[in-house]
Amino acid sequence: MFAKNTKRPDFKSFVLAQKEADLARVAFCSQMGSAFVILNKMEDAIIGAMATCDRIKVTSVLKEDAEKWEEMLEKHSKLLESTLGNLIKILSKHPILQDDLNYLGWLKSKRDFFIHRFFREGNWPGNLDPRECEFYIRRARYFEIIFNRASVRIWKIFARAGLFILYDLGADGVLLMNPDMFAPDIEEESGG
Repeated sequence: MFAKNTKRPDFKSFVLAQKEADLARVAFCSQMGSAFVILNKMEDAIIGAMATCDRIKVTSVLKEDAEKWEEMLEKHSKLLESTLGNLIKILSKHPILQDDLNYLGWLKSKRDFFIHRFFREGNWPGNLDPRECEFYIRRARYFEIIFNRASVRIWKIFARAGLFILYDLGADGVLLMNPDMFAPDIEEESGG
């Protein structure tokens, strides 16, 4: 469709030259891409929160004598290999509220639909008229909103579980702190 080095003016010219149906299809594809990017942002936020929290352990990977930084890198790497379902299973073994686990399960069902079943109705962009494209653009936007909200809500879920301390700074945002970041090691306390 486009050469690798297509410049912005070339793309703009391409879009402006399209018929209404083709323009709607381009918009649909663009919205699907946007929703997919936001879905990955959401999953990255969940992994980042889990990797940063000292109370969430991935025992098969972490070694007792590893440096804190190495532990976090190893944990982060292991979490990156996990599916969203496995991440939720790990979280269910921690003090996450049941309502929050239910929300994460609901979120997983929305993610699974978007990834695995969105096109099962035959709604391929090339087969749709502009009105149908608008319908599926709205549907993709719905998923984008859900995933974007979840990428922010995960921090509040961790705060409610006591895994993070969250200070709401109003218009200035939030301050998150890992409550275990400055906790002394057990060996240091026992003199070992």
